[in-house]
Amino acid sequence: MKPLYTFVSILVSIFAASLLSALIISLLFFSLPAVFYVVFVCFIGTAVFGAPISFLIHWLIKSERLHGFIFKLVLHIAAAAVLIMLLDGGNVNNIFVLIAAVINAIIYFIVYTCTRRYLFNER
Repeated sequence: MKPLYTFVSILVSIFAASLLSALIISLLFFSLPAVFYVVFVCFIGTAVFGAPISFLIHWLIKSERLHGFIFKLVLHIAAAAVLIMLLDGGNVNNIFVLIAAVINAIIYFIVYTCTRRYLFNER
């Protein structure tokens, strides 16, 4: 993939995944007015931690077949969980934060993959 396409895919994914994650997380755990706070937290977490880790995962695993897709998805979920555990000092005191991070990782992965495949015809 060309570097510009990768950069645009990452930017689109950060914004879209943060908004979609915030909507889902807010509707599952809070109420709709909480969306603004959750979108801010999701945006910061995705931009600072998620996007670089995702870029690394996609750079290391080049396969676009089904097994590569599943492996990348599992690595995104694991990376989110491990990151939250590391930031929480080795244990997760608030399971909500872990669930929210996993939801955000899954949505980021789906948006990034769809952006690359359908917007830039990258297979």
